[in-house]
Amino acid sequence: MLYLAEVKKQTRGFIGGYKTELKLLACQHNDQTWSAIPGEDILTYDETNSLGEGALLLVNLSNNRQLQGNPELAGAEMVRQLQKISRLMERSKKDQEKIEQWKQSLTYQSEILNRQKMEMETRIEQIEQIEAEFEYLERKRQELETLKQQLNEQQRHLEEGQINCNS
Repeated sequence: MLYLAEVKKQTRGFIGGYKTELKLLACQHNDQTWSAIPGEDILTYDETNSLGEGALLLVNLSNNRQLQGNPELAGAEMVRQLQKISRLMERSKKDQEKIEQWKQSLTYQSEILNRQKMEMETRIEQIEQIEAEFEYLERKRQELETLKQQLNEQQRHLEEGQINCNS
């Protein structure tokens, strides 16, 4: 597994190498994400090159925490990770802008729909008023029709009465 480590202490050995203490800072997972390692996780190994304290290294450790291969300076990997984060942030910013545009569009559409709904409700009220007026006028028309028939009936009776009186 790949780890990011910091050189904590380096001491010269008797035979000519260096004994190096590394503090493990983070580890890379299978999905290429990194997570911090809490606490003080120190690894000691023998190094032939002198490294300055505070230097950042990439070290590959086996499951039993044995160093595999040579440690590498972490600068290039750090730059790649920062570039990846930068790209993700830029994409996130663009996505946020799109979301904001969608929100504004939805707000505008909602306002239009609410206005149309109010207009429809007003029209429905007008139609209901017209229907009520129509029903009222229809009743009045029927009353007038009934009165007209009664008037015609009375007029016919009067004419019959006049004919009977004249004879």
